[in-house]
This record gives sequence, C-alpha cells and structure tokens, in this order.
Amino acid sequence: MKSVSSPQAGACFGFAADIQADGQPARLYGAVLGLPTLENAFNGATGLIHAVIPALHYRSIISTEQVIAEYAAPWGDQATVFVEQDVNWVVYDGMAEHITTDLKPVAPPLASGSNVGSVTLRVGDEKTNIPLKTTGGIFDPDIFWRLTRLGSGALF
Repeated sequence: MKSVSSPQAGACFGFAADIQADGQPARLYGAVLGLPTLENAFNGATGLIHAVIPALHYRSIISTEQVIAEYAAPWGDQATVFVEQDVNWVVYDGMAEHITTDLKPVAPPLASGSNVGSVTLRVGDEKTNIPLKTTGGIFDPDIFWRLTRLGSGALF
C-alpha cells in the first residue's frame, strides 16, 4: 500500500487487497485519488473494496472435459480435440470471454495425444494460449477400404 498527498493532487492511496472470490483467493489492485485527506482516501479504498467483492467470481473459462473439435477420417477413425489443462480465473460480472481456436490440418497417421493446435483465451487483460491435443489416433485406412475405392482416387 502506498499513500501520498499534495495540495495539487489531494490525498491519494494505492492498494493491493487480498480477498476471496467465491471462496478462492484473489488479489485486488486499486487506487483512490484526489480526496481531501488521507483518512478520506483510506475510507474510500475500504468502501471500494467492499463494493467490488460481490461482483468478482471464480469461473471456469475452459475445461479438459470440453470437446473443442473433432477430426474424422472417411474410413471411420475419429480423434476428439481437447485442452490439456483447466483454466479458472477470477472475473467481474459481465466480462466477456473471447476464445479463439487455431487447429492444424492433419493427415494419418495421427497418434493419440498429438498436438494439433492451440486455443487462445482472453478475459479483460488476462490472456493465455493453451495447446490442443487429441484423445485418439487416426490411422491409415486398411487395405480393404483402399481396394474398394481404387477408382475414386481416395487411396491415402
């Protein structure tokens, strides 16, 4: 915490407050500027902290249980795409979540657990990029599948 005072700026108080958001620890940063006295600045900071706490919530932004995408081969092999870690952040009520997915084109063979891209998460000033992995593999088609499609050009 830092307090300063001058005739031109008035009383100013910058703070970092350790709080709870839905039972999870969080740190709240803020400042109160231009009040008549330091006591007013301290009281203003306390009021600001108590006013903000109810609007803060611990939220799951993305989960390892969410299906992000799925690759499917014409011969039936499938690989589901998921993030390899949960992301939980403290957010304010009404903050918009922005999720952008960047998937790579793939070709067989594709092993289970392959890195196939990333997902970028942004909420307010928080931003992170997380790798995307596959839950299963996509293997080359078997000889029967290839032979039954000789005329179609789909030999992979």
